[in-house]
Amino acid sequence: MMLGNIYSLKGRYEDAERTLKTAIEYLSPRDREEPTWIYSDLAGVYAKQGQYDRALEMMKLASRGRMHNSAVEFNLGEIYRMMGDLEKAAEYFKKSLAIDRKNVKALEQLGLVLQQRQNWDESNRWYIALSKLTPNSATVHLNIGRNYMMLREFPRAIPALERSLALSPDNPRALEFLGNAYLSMTKTSKGMEYLEEAARLAPDDAGIRASYGNALFAAGQKTRSYDELHAALDIDPNNARALMGMGILASDQGRADIARVSFTRILQLEPENVKAMVSLGILAFNENKREEAIHWLKKRSNASRTIRPP
Repeated sequence: MMLGNIYSLKGRYEDAERTLKTAIEYLSPRDREEPTWIYSDLAGVYAKQGQYDRALEMMKLASRGRMHNSAVEFNLGEIYRMMGDLEKAAEYFKKSLAIDRKNVKALEQLGLVLQQRQNWDESNRWYIALSKLTPNSATVHLNIGRNYMMLREFPRAIPALERSLALSPDNPRALEFLGNAYLSMTKTSKGMEYLEEAARLAPDDAGIRASYGNALFAAGQKTRSYDELHAALDIDPNNARALMGMGILASDQGRADIARVSFTRILQLEPENVKAMVSLGILAFNENKREEAIHWLKKRSNASRTIRPP
C-alpha cells in the first residue's frame, strides 16, 4: 500500500493503480473485510486524474469497511471539492467533523469551501474552532480576519489580522487587509502605512497595488494613485479593482471616455458587478443620456435582487 502511495505522489498513476489493486486482492480474502484505506488511496489516484466517477466508486467500497471513520468522510469531501461541487464537499467535511471534531484538515477545507461559497459567517465559525486547535497558524487568523472584512465587521477583523501579522510579519496579504480595515474605520494614516508596506513587499501583486492605488485616490494623492493603478493593470489587465479605480479616477478628471472603457471592461469580466453598473449610470446621467442612465440603474436594481450580500 505504501508503495502505491509513493507512485501516486510521483505521478506514476498506472503503477499506483496496479500496486493498490494487487494489495486489495491480497488482503481481501484474508481479512474478510473491505480494505478501507486501500480503496481510499485508490480513489485518490483516480481523482488526481479527473476520473471522479471511478474515485467515488472506490470511496463507496471504502465506506463499507469497519475502518469507516472521519478520514473516509474527509476524502469524500475532497473528491467533491475537486469536482467543483462545493455544497456536497461541505456536507462531507461536516460529516467528517461529526465523527472527529478535531480533524484539522476537515476544519481547514470546510472553512475554505464556505469562503468560496461566500458563506463568510459560517466559514468563520469553523475557522474559529480551528484556531483553538492551531493557535499559532498565521493563515487561520488571516482567514478569520478576511471573513470579518467581507462581513464589514472591521473592529473584529483587526485583532485577527494583527494576530496573523504577529505570527508572519512580512505577509503582504495581512498587511493589505489591515490597511483596508483601518481605512474603513477612517484611520487613514495607519491604513495607508500598512498598504504602502504591502505594496513594497509584493510589487508584482496586482490586487495589492490596486488597493494601494485606490487608497491614494481617497487620500487625494491622484498622481500617485494613477501610477499605482497603472502598475496594477500592467501586471493584470483584467484586475477589477484596478479597473474600477482607474474608472473613478478618469471620471474625476472629466475623462468619461476612459472611465466608460474601464467600467464596461469590468462588466465583461463580472457581469453582475453592481458598482460598475451604477458608475455607468452616473456617467450617462452626467452626459444627459437619460435613457441610458435609466437602463443601467434598472440593471443594477435587478442585479442587487439576485446577489446574496456578503
